[in-house]
Amino acid sequence: ILGHTACMALSSAMCVETCAGKASDALVQGIRSASDGSKEISMEEAVELNIYHTMDCLLQYSSCIREKVQTGELEIRGAVYKCATGQVQFLPEAHAGPKETL
Repeated sequence: ILGHTACMALSSAMCVETCAGKASDALVQGIRSASDGSKEISMEEAVELNIYHTMDCLLQYSSCIREKVQTGELEIRGAVYKCATGQVQFLPEAHAGPKETL
């Protein structure tokens, strides 16, 4: 799952008060559910949390993907494309630990 640092949808969703039923509500809700809620999050953190949330949704809602991950046939990885540098930074499998950069 590849997120990127210049995500205008994410930026807009995080900066404005949303109304019920808007697509941005689902985006913000997903980010909030992936965070521990103890502090305000930066855009960089929001991008990473959105990636983790998307990974979780794939595993939760796609039995085909979930089964392939469980048997080791498939691995889901998250990464952030850094628009300013062109680098791709792979996220740790857990929400903490060292990050790889290409």
